[in-house]
Amino acid sequence: MQESEKQVSEFGTFNEFFTRKLKVSARKINAAENAVVSPVDCEVCCLGKLEDNILIHVKGKYYTLEALLGDTETALEFKNGNYIIMYLHPRDYHRIHAPLSGKILDFNTYPARFFL
Repeated sequence: MQESEKQVSEFGTFNEFFTRKLKVSARKINAAENAVVSPVDCEVCCLGKLEDNILIHVKGKYYTLEALLGDTETALEFKNGNYIIMYLHPRDYHRIHAPLSGKILDFNTYPARFFL
């Protein structure tokens, strides 16, 4: 809470607290050219290269990329790319940060069965 812009008593809902903003000075981004910076507080569960029908471990289960994305064409777009699974524990700060500005052009939602 030392990093939070607000005090606990100032949050109207649990979700406001869960996704709280931090003070501008709370986190410094490593600007080194070869630095890898996480956009979230998390545990890196696994990472690797997407080759053939690699099985990706998500929340105790294994999925092919096609099964995880639910679409063969979308899976092909990521063929031979890299992946990283980042798990946010309930205790973690839940905002996602980017070191530069951008605009979300598209997003997908996935069936609840992946979150069981």
